[in-house]
Amino acid sequence: LKLLLADAKTGQVKELFKETNQYYIAESHLDNLHFLEDGKHFTWTSEMDGYSHIYLYNMNGKKERQLTSGNFDVTNFYGVDEKNELVYFQTAERSPTGREVQVVGLDGKNKKNLTPTKDGSNSAQFSSTFDYMVTAHSAFDRPPTYTVMDRNGKTIRVIEDNADAIKIKETYDLTPVEFMQIPTSEGVQLNAWMIKPPNFNKNKIYPVFMYVYGGPGSQTVKDSYGGFNYWWFHMLAQQGYIVVSVDNRGTGARGEEFKKMTYLQL
Repeated sequence: LKLLLADAKTGQVKELFKETNQYYIAESHLDNLHFLEDGKHFTWTSEMDGYSHIYLYNMNGKKERQLTSGNFDVTNFYGVDEKNELVYFQTAERSPTGREVQVVGLDGKNKKNLTPTKDGSNSAQFSSTFDYMVTAHSAFDRPPTYTVMDRNGKTIRVIEDNADAIKIKETYDLTPVEFMQIPTSEGVQLNAWMIKPPNFNKNKIYPVFMYVYGGPGSQTVKDSYGGFNYWWFHMLAQQGYIVVSVDNRGTGARGEEFKKMTYLQL
């Protein structure tokens, strides 16, 4: 992949930098290109170390530093607060099935988790100055709570906690979801979840409804609220189905090798 700079007046083009990969370069990284107002730097996300992480480059196309690192994927890039030299992003650091909102300095130091929940998934929308953010936290069986927080992760107020939806949910005989890992014949562990019918009898044979989408980098096994699908799955369970979803080889939030193992072997 080549990133080119073109002179708008003359049309002259030069190569800023080039990235290569033994498999392919995910197109989602192109959305995370951000040029800083100093005119000297830009941020870029890449899987060059085996996981999706954020990097800082200079305008000579040289990598100055890696801003995030570790055996986890950065799953969303929210932007750069240039005044305070901070970068905001979302990760799957705690688990491939969950999400956290984090911040790190442009110097690559002092990474902080702004949504230190023990389960579920978090996302955020930021004000233009990054002084405030609206976070959404949900889990598989819990509708989202929307909260206004300041730049340090302090709660300002709750906009919506969906308490009415939770009360409605409690009036139905819903069985809890079970998260698990399923080993393949080659020893690859696949993340999965299962919803059993009410009054499940292990000695009885049930039909199984398999819900799957397995395109590169996708996920159906996430600890986040599914809305319409959530109720559809539970309706099927009440009709006597076991409902199962499995993230096959090639799905996301588990690093490059897992996502790209289907390369030329789809």
